[in-house]
Amino acid sequence: MQLTGVALVDGQAIAFVSHDGDSGPVAVGDRGGRGGGRKPWLPRDWSVQAIDVEAGAVRLQGPPPRSASLPLGL
Repeated sequence: MQLTGVALVDGQAIAFVSHDGDSGPVAVGDRGGRGGGRKPWLPRDWSVQAIDVEAGAVRLQGPPPRSASLPLGL
């Protein structure tokens, strides 16, 4: 998975990510997977915990106890 961008849109932090050939925007609370409003561009069963626009990073929570922080790759 790769973080490709971050933005502040109408006061809401948005991250742009890619995973397994899919890419798109995510916000805090979004979950990965397919169907049911899940985002295919996030790994299955992972969720967005925080987006730091100033630092250019996103924090993800996977199936416990896994977690990850992705920096913006410039």
